[in-house]
Amino acid sequence: FRTRDGKFAKVEILSYYLGAPENPDAFADQSRYYTFNYVYQPNEGVTEFN
Repeated sequence: FRTRDGKFAKVEILSYYLGAPENPDAFADQSRYYTFNYVYQPNEGVTEFN
């Protein structure tokens, strides 16, 4: 993602279900509970994440 101020962030979505079950069941598990990791690059114009 590019932020409003021209910096960048990277997002990894790990799960869409409450509790991030290992084997989600779309009929039984509550959805719309995102579990995610993110990395923010604070240096303007730099797009690399090390």
